Amino acid sequence: MHIVIMNMLCEEQMQKLDDEQSLRFLAFELGVIEWHDQAIMRVAENQEGEADVRFFNFLIYYANRKYGELGESVFQTYKELATRGLMHEERRLGYESINDGINSDGSQRPGHIGTNHLSKAVGFSWP
Repeated sequence: MHIVIMNMLCEEQMQKLDDEQSLRFLAFELGVIEWHDQAIMRVAENQEGEADVRFFNFLIYYANRKYGELGESVFQTYKELATRGLMHEERRLGYESINDGINSDGSQRPGHIGTNHLSKAVGFSWP
C-alpha cells in the first residue's frame, strides 16, 4: 500500500523515469519489501533457511502481481540486488520510508508518506 500511495502522489514523475531511475526505483521498492520482511520475521518463528525461501517466493509473487508480463525480469532484478548487496542507499531509503513513519510504540506517524525518501532515491524533485 505504501508504494501504491507514493506512486499515485508522484505519478507524473514516475511516468518519466529513465532506465537508471527505474532501476533505482526497484531498489527503493526492494527496501520497502525488506522492511516488511523483517517486520514479519519479528512476529513469526521460522526454521533455518525457510525465511530466505519465503522472502524470494514473495518477491516472485509481488513482481508477477504488480508487473505482469515483466514480472520475471523484475524478480531477477530484485534477486540480483538482494543477493549481490547492490544499491544500498536506494534500498535504505525504501526501508526508511516506512520505518521513519513508525513511532517507538509501533503506531504510525500522522501524515508520513515517504515521498521525500522516494524522490531522493530515484532522483526527481518533490514539491
